[in-house]
Amino acid sequence: MIDFQIVLKAIGIIAVVLLIFLSYKSKDRQILKQLAFIRKKYAEDIIAEKYNVKCSSFVSGMKNYRLQFKKCDLIFLKNALVIISFRQVLSRKLYSNLFFIEQNIVLGVGPIKSFNANSFNGEVYIEFGESSFNSTNVCLHLKHLTDEEKKLIPLSS
Repeated sequence: MIDFQIVLKAIGIIAVVLLIFLSYKSKDRQILKQLAFIRKKYAEDIIAEKYNVKCSSFVSGMKNYRLQFKKCDLIFLKNALVIISFRQVLSRKLYSNLFFIEQNIVLGVGPIKSFNANSFNGEVYIEFGESSFNSTNVCLHLKHLTDEEKKLIPLSS
């Protein structure tokens, strides 16, 4: 006989996983639209792009699971840096956040609090946001960038 409690638990787990996936898929579509807009508007300003950059993020304050990621893509513009975080699901990237950094400001978030192009182990360190009950402080460590790529980041220490 089929144990209905086990079946109900399995259906519940599948429903939660499906909701999380659909949430990521929706955010992914929004970010792809934003990327298309950036590529069109700043086509002449794109200097370089780097894909699958290893990184680490630390968040404090209001926890947002989308701000915790281990990989991102970078777009280097003449006067800006675009960081696009993602999660790898099988062989597909699901984008979770897009940070547009221009003139030491993360658009929609606020000013850069700290920047170091040669932090511990040669990583690039970027910190922004506020740590409070209703906002989040984010510390990013971008790993394995070359000196040439670090020079393309338009931020001041």
